[in-house]
Amino acid sequence: MNDLASQIDDQSGRLVHDNRAVLDEIQERIVSSLLEAQEGIADVTRSVQARIWADSERLERRLDDKAGAHVEQVTGATKDAVS
Repeated sequence: MNDLASQIDDQSGRLVHDNRAVLDEIQERIVSSLLEAQEGIADVTRSVQARIWADSERLERRLDDKAGAHVEQVTGATKDAVS
């Protein structure tokens, strides 16, 4: 009877050890996947920020051009009105 209890204890110990090894491997895979996802998200974020920056600069130039044209138009109209 003592041998049977000893065998059960040994098998239980091996199962616990095996389960821990499997859980450790799963945890490593999850962490690795999360790190890869984090890198991907960072890449997309940088890309979107670059596009937003470029769009912002382009819009700023367009506004400056329109403001300059408006100033020229008002200046011309003022000169015509004064003449």
